[in-house]
Amino acid sequence: MTELERRNQIVDRLLEMKPENFNGRDERRIAIGLAIDDFRRETLRDAQSEIARLKAILDGDVECKKMVFEKGHWDLFLSHPVMAVVVAEAVDMFAQAGGINYVSFRVMTKSSGPMELIIQRALGKTPAELNAELRAENEKLKAAVAMLTE
Repeated sequence: MTELERRNQIVDRLLEMKPENFNGRDERRIAIGLAIDDFRRETLRDAQSEIARLKAILDGDVECKKMVFEKGHWDLFLSHPVMAVVVAEAVDMFAQAGGINYVSFRVMTKSSGPMELIIQRALGKTPAELNAELRAENEKLKAAVAMLTE
């Protein structure tokens, strides 16, 4: 049940509590209080359930699926429920930002300070490779402009 459905349910219960259905004002107040307490208990139970679900995700073990040494570097294929969530969010950010090759964002770590996390297409070029290509192209254009202005 969604939060909105829960709130609507409590409002419906409260609207049903017309004064004529009770012997006195105090009896109606007690009924309203009990309805609100039920709502709080349901909300707390749902929150506890969600906390337990998230704790189970965080307690998951990192599993190394595969290690490959290729082109002078190691590729580790790791699996962890939290990483699955992080990667899914990063892929969404990539798409929303109109990413063509990679998207990056900064994270703050206690031990190392700010770090940059880069999500890149597996067969795409790294930011450094793209930078090198752009610099080379820039130098060629400068040389062409210099030839034209001589």
